[in-house]
Amino acid sequence: MLKVLSLILGISLFFNAYAEELVIERSYSTTFVKTNKNCTLAKYKKICLGYINFLAGRFENSQLQRFNADIDYEDNLAIIDIPHATQKLSVDFRPVSKINLITIITHVETEDVLGKDNFIETVNFNEETVKMISFKDLFEKPQVASLLCARKLEEKFARNNTELFPLVVASIEVNPSRFLILPDGIEFVFPPNLVEKSNQDSVLTVKAEELIEAGPKLEWFPEFKSRDADSMVDPILGEKE
Repeated sequence: MLKVLSLILGISLFFNAYAEELVIERSYSTTFVKTNKNCTLAKYKKICLGYINFLAGRFENSQLQRFNADIDYEDNLAIIDIPHATQKLSVDFRPVSKINLITIITHVETEDVLGKDNFIETVNFNEETVKMISFKDLFEKPQVASLLCARKLEEKFARNNTELFPLVVASIEVNPSRFLILPDGIEFVFPPNLVEKSNQDSVLTVKAEELIEAGPKLEWFPEFKSRDADSMVDPILGEKE
């Protein structure tokens, strides 16, 4: 089965003691992939490879579009040097069994004719339906949640931020990304030197209880639900009506 998948997706697979490594060769790009052990489990293998292949295909398509935009069709196409880009993916596949959720955080490094870049991709989706879950799906008032998260970001990194920090704050206010869903809140992950001067990823964790004004949906935050239920019990009189 694994061999069939590798042939279909154009992926070469080889293993080490800790994780799985893949090489995806395309016409305009090569993608090198490292995954954690969760991605090698039979239960998640198809989903993980599908997501990896999506990232590789998207990168290949961007290189193809750039090549087509730059090409001069009056030149001799037979001697045109086709640039070949590379992409490195480090995939952290995290099942959250309490809420039938899968979160994936991927560190991406690219190198092409425009130079080098590195960034982080995150995705959250329902394990049963494989439907992607957006920030708006998590709250009754997602715009309020966005603003509250932006303020939390400012509180944590305002003293040691970077030139791009105001843009990151604005992006969270409008359309939050780079977040992972936790049983009791959400976690934003930023690559080094994006929101603060650091050689490591920067992390902002916002608890659901800090976003109560936005109406967190209890189906995604079961630990918050448990605490909320406990708060309704009086230690002497019992459950409150």
